[in-house]
Amino acid sequence: MMRALALVLMVTACSPAPEVNEEPTPTIEALAPEPQVADPELNYGDAGQQRDVSVDRPFAVVLPSESSTGLIWNVVETPPFVLEAGEGAVRLAQDAIQGAMPGASTPHPFYFVARAAGSGDLVLQQVRFDGSEDQAGETFRVTIVAR
Repeated sequence: MMRALALVLMVTACSPAPEVNEEPTPTIEALAPEPQVADPELNYGDAGQQRDVSVDRPFAVVLPSESSTGLIWNVVETPPFVLEAGEGAVRLAQDAIQGAMPGASTPHPFYFVARAAGSGDLVLQQVRFDGSEDQAGETFRVTIVAR
């Protein structure tokens, strides 16, 4: 019996180790899709204009933001075929937000996607941080034509 046990231990010790799958476990970053680049990037100069966008292609409205004024941009009206894009799903072609000087105007991007063809106004307005309606700031309006 001792010889059999010794033989089993010796065979077990000499046999190759079972194969281990060495594939790395995916991280959350690896599972997340790469953000799409907004195209076109509309800006303050596009106010009052008509701009074409592609259906199912994200686009951005990038407006100057100066927090020292107490005003922030807020989406007031979107055409029925335009949706706000999810956080992290879209990015600007160049990250213009990094490296802003303290106290300087910083670009504030808003991301959208047209889900169907159509035409309508997209309106953003400056509002006070505290939500009060006194001293509302400027209004940005652009006509979106999705094809």
